[in-house]
Amino acid sequence: MVNFTNWTKREQWLAGLALFFLLGWAATVVYMKTEASASSDSVQWLHKETGEAPMMTKRKKDPKNAKTPMAVVIDVKGAVVTPGVYEMKEGERVIDVIREAGGFRKEADRKRINLAERLKDQMVVYVPEKGEKGAQAEFMPSQDDGKVNVNSASVSDLEKLPGVGEVTAEAIVAFRKQHGPFKQLSDLLAVKGIGEKTLDTLREKIALH
Repeated sequence: MVNFTNWTKREQWLAGLALFFLLGWAATVVYMKTEASASSDSVQWLHKETGEAPMMTKRKKDPKNAKTPMAVVIDVKGAVVTPGVYEMKEGERVIDVIREAGGFRKEADRKRINLAERLKDQMVVYVPEKGEKGAQAEFMPSQDDGKVNVNSASVSDLEKLPGVGEVTAEAIVAFRKQHGPFKQLSDLLAVKGIGEKTLDTLREKIALH
């Protein structure tokens, strides 16, 4: 055991100062450990209440993994500036492909077109003219089970049919514009250049929508 009575006043003063600093350091260490423990308990309680994991952050969307819209191919016919086949993006609407086709011609019957219709691959968009009797403004595929739809097919499509040349194909389109869509196959007999023999050849290769 240390006998402090034999120490000089200077030695006693230095020993007391050292003891003071030692106790202060020990108190600081104990305080910091207590605060760290309390903070950890608080964080764990917060995570338990919110159901969130520690250091949870929302993952940013990777632009590389963003879904790219699929391409759809649309056949635009009728009263538009530039009829033809256009490649569009999935989710776009009829108004978008009509703009691609140069817009409506002045004789187009816009009221019979649903401009908000979403585009689908292989769709035919047919724009009727004002006063066009019985013209179908709905959107339909150009073919049905490999059959050519004579109510929407272009001249070039009709020319692919057996026994149908350019003149006959143009006559079919002209008749369709003047009288409206064909309601039955026998209506084709009214078209110049199509007789019973030609119609019999076409029956299994054409369709009406």
